[in-house]
Amino acid sequence: MKFVKFLKWLFQRAAIFYLILWAINVSLVDYDKVRSEFKIRTLNFIRPDFTELIKSAEYYKKIKGKHLKRYIQYYKKIVEFIPGRSDALGMLGYCYYQAGHYKEAAQFYQKAIDLHPPIFWFHYNLGMAHFRQGKFKEAIAAFETAKTKRADTTVKYLHASKVYKQIGDKIKNFKEKTAINIQKGYRDCYIFLILAYHQGKDFAAVEQTAKQALTAKLKDPAFFYYYAGLAAYDLKHYEDAVAYFNNCIKSNPQYIGAFHYLGLSLQAVGRNALAEAVLQKSEELKKAGQKHPPIRGSVYLF
Repeated sequence: MKFVKFLKWLFQRAAIFYLILWAINVSLVDYDKVRSEFKIRTLNFIRPDFTELIKSAEYYKKIKGKHLKRYIQYYKKIVEFIPGRSDALGMLGYCYYQAGHYKEAAQFYQKAIDLHPPIFWFHYNLGMAHFRQGKFKEAIAAFETAKTKRADTTVKYLHASKVYKQIGDKIKNFKEKTAINIQKGYRDCYIFLILAYHQGKDFAAVEQTAKQALTAKLKDPAFFYYYAGLAAYDLKHYEDAVAYFNNCIKSNPQYIGAFHYLGLSLQAVGRNALAEAVLQKSEELKKAGQKHPPIRGSVYLF
């Protein structure tokens, strides 16, 4: 009987001893480190192949659905683990735009802007997401803000981003391409800002924005001369319209609409003989099947 009591006493003391050891061990565990390692392992495990994402950025190709799902899963997990990553939010905006989900794309770009306002691409891409939804007022606000953002600030942000580094390391001359693309982006920003103003029939703003683009000496000025001419014509500034359309045709004679509106503008200022010749030229070009140069626009990844 005494031996049984002794065993019970010994068991109780041993249990207390092991409980104390467990408590000491638990107190020594660095749970922040454990959680951090878990997050890293999880992200490494689900990290996708970035080939299709890079192709879409460099060659303006659509990303197939299965790849988009993997990219969205990956960048959502980054945002879940590290909520302050504006670059990952921007990536989500890009992926949802690629999927044709423009509303969701706009939401993610807005979240990225809220975290990091100076970045040109977030504002421009937000404008494109609104534009594709037909939300022209919102698009105008985003594009107007975008064109005030500094290119060098955006380029430095891309080069410093760990999220972009995963892609940039796989792209030849990534740094040079980011600098080239942002110049294309500024031009596209002016183009779609003009188109958005034109949709709202704010012809004074169309002309003003086109003149700003021409003053900035953006590449391929024919588009800007053409829309400045359209705006001047609608504002009944016919002499200005004549000058704009002439410059458009000199820059790029493929703008057949410029011939038509040049003829109408010449008629309006009483230069009927020249107007008739220009309108005849317009009809000849139409019969020959000549079309306006296409306007291509999308979001940019970098």
